Amino acid sequence: MKERLGIFGGTFNPIHFGHLIVAREALEEMKLDHVIFVPANIPPHKNKSEIIDSRHRLKMIQLAIDTNKIFSVSAIELERSGKSYTVETLKSLKGLYEKSELFFMIGADNLKDIKFWKDPEGILKEANLIILARPGYMEYFKNPEKYFPFLTKDEFVKKVTVLSVTEIDISSSHIRNRLFHREPVDYMVPEKVNEYIVEHGLYR
Repeated sequence: MKERLGIFGGTFNPIHFGHLIVAREALEEMKLDHVIFVPANIPPHKNKSEIIDSRHRLKMIQLAIDTNKIFSVSAIELERSGKSYTVETLKSLKGLYEKSELFFMIGADNLKDIKFWKDPEGILKEANLIILARPGYMEYFKNPEKYFPFLTKDEFVKKVTVLSVTEIDISSSHIRNRLFHREPVDYMVPEKVNEYIVEHGLYR
């Protein structure tokens, strides 16, 4: 059987327990062998000025997962110049992991934009899609063709899995706001990540 690899992309600005919990849930529910975190370099749809230097985001992911063998991190997008496009990343990863089946993980709140991403059909040619849906987002999937007009119903069932995950009321933007106002973020991020943020004066 092929190894089943989860690919978890995002800015991780910063990574927090919410990311780690849903990654673990996806691994268990989808019977994945491993999850690779892929921090984005320059996301096409986000304000670059709000995103700290990639070396800090990469280091915080490494600190967050360093004792967990089921997780790893790839700097594939950070090493590539220019904007980060998911389809290009998946093609590169497919080349690196030829004997593996890829499962790209995306939050349900990103669905409204996915049809505007670069080559969404290409994304689903390179990988299966795991949609991480918190309870409040399950209503998105009453009419899935709205988000995947290029898929037939049979293709949707085969390539896309909607996974209900635990509602974690933590977001990177909320953490950044607390840090900006010099408020603690204990229990929102792993202890080593918190120490790194303090040591380097990030988000102040």
